[in-house]
Amino acid sequence: MDRRTFLTACLAPVAGCGRPGGPPPAAPPSPAESLRRGVEFLLRQQVESGAFVSDGYATFRDGTALTPLVLLALQRAAALADRTADARRKAAAFLAAFVQPDGTVRPGPDGTAYPVYTAALAARTLDGPPRDAWRRDLLARQLTEAHGWTLADAHYGGWGYYPGVPRKPTPGQPVPAQHLLESNLSATRFALQSLAACGPLPADLTAQAATFLARRQNPDGGYHFVAGDPVRNKAGQLDGVMRSYGSATADGLLCERFLGQPGDRPRAWLRDHFRADRHPGDYVPAHEPNRDAVYFYYAAAVAEALPEVRPALHRHLAATQSPAGHWANPLDLVREDDPVLATAYAVLVLSVSRFAASPQATASGPPE
Repeated sequence: MDRRTFLTACLAPVAGCGRPGGPPPAAPPSPAESLRRGVEFLLRQQVESGAFVSDGYATFRDGTALTPLVLLALQRAAALADRTADARRKAAAFLAAFVQPDGTVRPGPDGTAYPVYTAALAARTLDGPPRDAWRRDLLARQLTEAHGWTLADAHYGGWGYYPGVPRKPTPGQPVPAQHLLESNLSATRFALQSLAACGPLPADLTAQAATFLARRQNPDGGYHFVAGDPVRNKAGQLDGVMRSYGSATADGLLCERFLGQPGDRPRAWLRDHFRADRHPGDYVPAHEPNRDAVYFYYAAAVAEALPEVRPALHRHLAATQSPAGHWANPLDLVREDDPVLATAYAVLVLSVSRFAASPQATASGPPE
């Protein structure tokens, strides 16, 4: 696809918004108005402690999962800075309170459901000693020689979901939740994005992460999520090859950017496969029903990876926002049916664009 054809496709109206044969549908709100309504919905979800919580899932009730993501979204919605100032201050105080006087993080190795995401986003949204404490917590979770991992290990160099320090088990050692003791592309992108925001990455960390990243790239230039698991790789596996898909490839392109790599191949894959209204990828038939379960995560990642697609994403989000101001995925595979999670991602997409009134809105991209 040449550049002119690609941009034409991005700027075309989103399909499926009207009803054939019926009256013209009402014009959707502008992206700026959608952003305002989405932010207003998020502000209503904040509780007395300053946390953002949801009743949809138990892991979303203590505030550590959703608060740093919502705080980042509110920080990026710079056009509404005055409206969100108090909420942002309270959310930052909630996250900072986990840091102890000795500089450690109180949730410790077993205290959060999503430790890498929480640490990475807290480090991106806080300042001073609290930011530094969460950053140290994040650095301690990389699978490297410090925890017994070597180049021969498929998960070497990345970050994963293990609740504790990710030490490599000895042969025969039983490990609770061992499937979490594996690095994956999403956690690794969150970690690298957070660490890169603090300055140039150390050479040893860059080399370790680059090893992990190279092993997640497919021959077509796209990416997959984790080694050796055709179930957790959203698009599945065919003929022994993990299939490429949009959210993973956007993560891979962003990781290449943070590591100082050119990113030409994943960028080409994303441009060739981009859709504003659904999650693209080379899905095997068995995984097709859940194709769009990761749509909002994909939208946030690709909005940062490919700035030229943002107008199409904004139009689609404006056309699909609920009357109450939130978004929610009808599919629950990755919990995007929770409106706080989906809306935080949507606000991030709407905030990194020319539609946001303040140039600060484009200073940093969304989480993935």
